[in-house]
Amino acid sequence: EQKIERCDLLKIDCEGSEYDILFHAPRTIMDKIEKIVMECHVPGYFNITNETYTPERMATYLITSGFETKSVYENQLHSLIFAKRVRA
Repeated sequence: EQKIERCDLLKIDCEGSEYDILFHAPRTIMDKIEKIVMECHVPGYFNITNETYTPERMATYLITSGFETKSVYENQLHSLIFAKRVRA
């Protein structure tokens, strides 16, 4: 809607909604993002009912979307994921 052509850094801290936001984002949107810094929660935290929504699955999704990732596990409830676009 805003005709954004490129996003240098996307910070996501949306208390459990990160999966629905990124997993359902159109590829055309994902391709515009250069870096992502996010908090990623485990199922059961913030009432995430989909047991397949895990930080590991998020990292895999980001890798298949063209990012290299680094995960930092803070505690049993969430981790941080840092993603950077890989350009050929």
